[in-house]
Amino acid sequence: ESFSVSDQVMNQGAAASGASTNRYYLSVDAVKDASDTLLSGARSVGPLAQGSADAGTLSVSIPASASEGAFLLLACADDTGSNVEDDEANNCRASAGGIVVAKLDLTEISVSNPPATTNPGTVPTATDTAQNLGLAAAPASSTRYYLSADTLWDGSDLLLGGSRSLLSLGPGSGSTGSAAVSVPSGTPAGTYYLVACADDLQAIFESSETNNCAASPGTTQVIRPDLVETALSDPPTILAAGAFFSVTDTVQNVGNGPSGGSSSRIYLSLDTARDAADTLLTGARAMGNLAVNGISTGTINVTVPTVSAPGTYYVLACADDTSLVIESNETNNCIASTLTLQVTKPDLVVISISNPPASASAGSAFSVTDTTKNQGTGSANSSTTRYYLSLDTSKDAADRLLTGSRGVGILAAGVSSAGSLNVSIPGGTPSGLYWLLACADDTSFINESNEANNCLASSSTLQIP
Repeated sequence: ESFSVSDQVMNQGAAASGASTNRYYLSVDAVKDASDTLLSGARSVGPLAQGSADAGTLSVSIPASASEGAFLLLACADDTGSNVEDDEANNCRASAGGIVVAKLDLTEISVSNPPATTNPGTVPTATDTAQNLGLAAAPASSTRYYLSADTLWDGSDLLLGGSRSLLSLGPGSGSTGSAAVSVPSGTPAGTYYLVACADDLQAIFESSETNNCAASPGTTQVIRPDLVETALSDPPTILAAGAFFSVTDTVQNVGNGPSGGSSSRIYLSLDTARDAADTLLTGARAMGNLAVNGISTGTINVTVPTVSAPGTYYVLACADDTSLVIESNETNNCIASTLTLQVTKPDLVVISISNPPASASAGSAFSVTDTTKNQGTGSANSSTTRYYLSLDTSKDAADRLLTGSRGVGILAAGVSSAGSLNVSIPGGTPSGLYWLLACADDTSFINESNEANNCLASSSTLQIP
């Protein structure tokens, strides 16, 4: 704290003095020595003629590190030694009366027991009693609360949300109150004491900063659910991309606390471990609350996305896949099928095309024979092959679509379809030299493993005069 000091300096020597500085001390006696406590604040004194004096008032502060006890106040002229004096031993004067320097000391003397069990994310109530053991009044402060594995506070303890505000406490006074404290959702499962710490923000200077905390007599067990997949049905051996199949899975809560509602989702994976490369299937199974050791079994239909690449996959079932439940272990939610699923896709290509006539006029017709093959791993539904005139051997937007198309029926993997039809050259087609293109599934009705290999060009060209 600060207080006001008034003093007067006189030059009693035979010559004028220069400017000087007065400083102030707390001392156990009237003589300045090295054990005295320098106060914050100093008074500047101008030059003084022989026999003249200078009086002034200023505010000084007692350092927070000052010791408790009864002291005299010393005022010391020219305390920085700016002037050479006849007598350097008479610069200080002691106050007639003394001052008692007292410190405050906040401590927690009792903390209520927490609930026997606590779920992360809940808000229990903490009740504590703080007392000022010091000789000085304590200004307002805040008490905060922790979960601790032992009865001593340290940096590993878990700070709870919420705090209790304490008003000023006189010497010996106490304050009892309660606060709602929130247990962080990430709190690990385990057994904890409730620790209350007075002036936990260290806003107050105390005679002891090591006795602010106290622990509850009893403990709380933080409980958390742990959802795991314990069983999963095997998928069909072969399935086309875009098709669906049934999945039956079993989820169990192996944690020490109940769980809320959650959802299991299903993936295709190239291995038995879930990672970012896995393919989420359409469909999820919702389940309600699960008690400790509770089990939920159910069946859903899931759909393989049409964009899935052909290949051999495991099926993964992952409990609480949308992370609705805070678990003691978030890494054990998934299980893989024992058998694998082969995802198939068709791939239609034109493997042969007849050459066009050497010359034909715009508006005329000619015959085309082509063969379309399904070289993919899955069956292809019916499709349509169409024909173009192209200035090169690749299909692009500048090519001329010919009138006439050929329907191709269902093709199993490895099966081909050949056929002939007449196609007509549109009127107004510019003169030039053209290749004939045949393009399988040209209306993009089939979802294929490769959409860039559907067209084949004739080996000779057609001249439009």
